Amino acid sequence: MNEPRDVLERVGGRFAFPDHAFERMLRRRDRKQRNQRVGTIVLALFVAVVVVGGSIGVLRSMRSKTATQPGGNGRIVFAAPGNCPPVNQLFTMAPDGTDIKLLVARPNAEYPHWSPDGSTVAFDDGSVVCFRDWLGLPGHIYTVNADGSDLTQVTSGEGVELTPDWSPDGAHLVITAIEPGQPPGIATVDLATGTIRPLTANPYAGHLDKEPAYAPDGSQIVFVREGSVVDAGHTYDRSALFVVNVDGTGLRRLTPWRRAPLGTPAWSPDGSTIVFSVSSDPSGLPEQIFAMGTDGTGLRQLTLGNEWTSYRPSWSPDGTTIVFTRFPLPMGSGGSRLFTMRADGSQLTQLGEPVGTEWTEADWGTHP
Repeated sequence: MNEPRDVLERVGGRFAFPDHAFERMLRRRDRKQRNQRVGTIVLALFVAVVVVGGSIGVLRSMRSKTATQPGGNGRIVFAAPGNCPPVNQLFTMAPDGTDIKLLVARPNAEYPHWSPDGSTVAFDDGSVVCFRDWLGLPGHIYTVNADGSDLTQVTSGEGVELTPDWSPDGAHLVITAIEPGQPPGIATVDLATGTIRPLTANPYAGHLDKEPAYAPDGSQIVFVREGSVVDAGHTYDRSALFVVNVDGTGLRRLTPWRRAPLGTPAWSPDGSTIVFSVSSDPSGLPEQIFAMGTDGTGLRQLTLGNEWTSYRPSWSPDGTTIVFTRFPLPMGSGGSRLFTMRADGSQLTQLGEPVGTEWTEADWGTHP
């Protein structure tokens, strides 16, 4: 499109008259007509600029709103296992640790996880918070509304279903599944039908694939695979993080096998980072939280120190902050607490102060 100055120069060049009286009159008439034409052109250019600028502003606004979906940093749901078992309670709190509300009281309620729209919490009743050996425990998946209403059992039968995580579209849950006649593995649950579809099968007898989490785009699932290794005549447990496509293809290992157990991986909202915990290794160091790229590179430690064990990280919806559980050492010196930190491990902050119980297994949602 021509610039207004170019238009003016070209139009002005068409009107050069001899300096005579009659011709001056014609020139004034023509100049008036010319100014009208130029004014029309300039006005059109101005309107075009306003329209284009407005459109760009709208597009930028739309992109900005899309980038902040699904919502702001809403309430945090967490478990209070008390003496663990027989009765656990799930609570929610404001992001600053205030306004604590009971969500549901149910035997062994644990591993709560918000739905993407913040309307519902999924959890299991398997009591794995209290016991390390998951293979001998019962457990099924439940959902409950954010106000504590409509408690619904999602899975049932002779199998064991644990540690639910929502698909980004809210239509499925991915779970730890221990079903009769099948190797333990990761499976999805169709919430409309209740159908359980296996995705993986752990190849090591007596070990699990567990604690799965969806990628933000729903294309992959990260999980912990347990196994065993024989070293110097002794058999040791080991674990690593794996990813698998949502259709069960493309299984691959992300981290080296470690004798230190790994736990509860969680994908950042922007899909760039996975956080997870590493339990005490043979040297006796406490459990800590680490982060790495989703291709397994760039490993870095986020929590430090020998006075606390840190585990069960969960991202804030805006991806800037992580909520997690800390337990003071030595054992018996206090119960577990909830803390937040920035994504780089800085600005460590305790949320509230539990009275007569422990707080653990937090998940950060969008529910206001």
